[in-house]
Amino acid sequence: MANCTITAGIDIICNDLRRTGGVAKNVWLFNIPNLRASIDVDSTTYITTIELNTYATLYRFEGAKFSHSATANLVKTDSGNVSFTHELIMKVFNTNPTDDQVLQDLTVAEVGAIVQTNNDEFFIYGAGNGLSASAVKTRVMTVLRP
Repeated sequence: MANCTITAGIDIICNDLRRTGGVAKNVWLFNIPNLRASIDVDSTTYITTIELNTYATLYRFEGAKFSHSATANLVKTDSGNVSFTHELIMKVFNTNPTDDQVLQDLTVAEVGAIVQTNNDEFFIYGAGNGLSASAVKTRVMTVLRP
């Protein structure tokens, strides 16, 4: 059996207690098939670039302040395997047929998400396996999960 142990602790400083919580009003989605090179999910350093194929782009989904949320949830199987699932809830307002088409496309797309926090930090969700829509409530919310 593997000898799995922790190798460090985590300290807290006063600035940690002053940090603003939550996700900022903008979330950017990209199509996983449009990645020129896959994102290294095992990297222990910050990701500074995401290479997309020529003419591929990031798509901005704007919501009201504090309307989006993103979480990484621990999943532990009976066999002891550990992984994290990503969940992104976006509250977007689709008010015309073009927006409706974007939501329809999102229901079948495999996307990754770049989420900006209110501390101006950026996190990538779905980098390894992508996210797909698991629920869409018209005119209000889209839930993306692995």
